[in-house]
Amino acid sequence: MAADRWWTDERVDELKARWRDGESAREIARNMDATSRNAVIGKAHRVGLIRIKVTALPKPKRQRKTLRYVDHRYVKGEETVKTEPPPPSFVNPIRFFDLREQHCRWPGAGEMPDLLFCGEPKLNGYSYCPHHCRIAFAKPGSPPKAPR
Repeated sequence: MAADRWWTDERVDELKARWRDGESAREIARNMDATSRNAVIGKAHRVGLIRIKVTALPKPKRQRKTLRYVDHRYVKGEETVKTEPPPPSFVNPIRFFDLREQHCRWPGAGEMPDLLFCGEPKLNGYSYCPHHCRIAFAKPGSPPKAPR
């Protein structure tokens, strides 16, 4: 009842004018000394005032980073990637008994004593050539990468 006495015809007209001018409900409540912002919103609803959102232009869509799967890893779309062609598997296969310190130890076809190994030059500190290192040292569920 007290709220109805507070909203006189003059105050409702002032509310409508301020609403049309684009003032927020908080500003209207502060300027009209209303009890609360919700009181202004409730009266505006009961009177039938509505807010129409005016948007100047639609927001541009955020461009996603395009990823490509190249050389057993994901790279950005614009990024150029140095790719070394993977050596064909077992170009010069070596038997187990012919393996030396500098040979890749990636196993291939055959059974002992005729088991064949890759035989390409290995990376320093590893037992495999660069191509087989990418395969051997990949984390589960991720694309294989060369070790550092």
